[in-house]
Amino acid sequence: WMNLLGDIEDLESALDPSLSNMSIEDFVKSGRTLGDGHCSALVKVLPGNTDLYVSHVTWNTYQSMLRVQKKYILPFRRTGSSDPSDTIPGHTVAFSSYPGILSSGDDFYVLSSGLTSLETTIGNGNPALWKNVTATGELMEWMRTIVANRLATDGKSWAKFFSMHNSGTYNNQWMVVDYKLF
Repeated sequence: WMNLLGDIEDLESALDPSLSNMSIEDFVKSGRTLGDGHCSALVKVLPGNTDLYVSHVTWNTYQSMLRVQKKYILPFRRTGSSDPSDTIPGHTVAFSSYPGILSSGDDFYVLSSGLTSLETTIGNGNPALWKNVTATGELMEWMRTIVANRLATDGKSWAKFFSMHNSGTYNNQWMVVDYKLF
């Protein structure tokens, strides 16, 4: 359950029967907020294309201050390959996280593929959309992020992998920077 940090915010709203048929106007009037949100991200190209910065900010309560920097080195090979040099593009991943969590939770990753992926949460401000979310054959955001980070070679393939089996929860504006192109 700890790995559902982001998704659980949306699941709470999706599974609350009092919200399922509420219009956007009524939801706003109710004074409720969707999730806590806890991060923001920025990508900036310096004048003259001299450098490219990515920035990620996480805000949370004091109880969340126990944070760790993780680096996973998992040199998996592509399916069916016995060639040791045919490792997946994102075999090494560095990210901020929390004890016991497999993914970031903050969603800021630096990858051996030359990509950096980061997001800012946008959430679902329209509770009526939850009727379109099904629980069959879908993967939560954190699992899709791991797959996209491991397998993608560029922004387009990252988006392709990430979009597969979308659960409809923990909706974000993802930014994928390909430092190989800069």
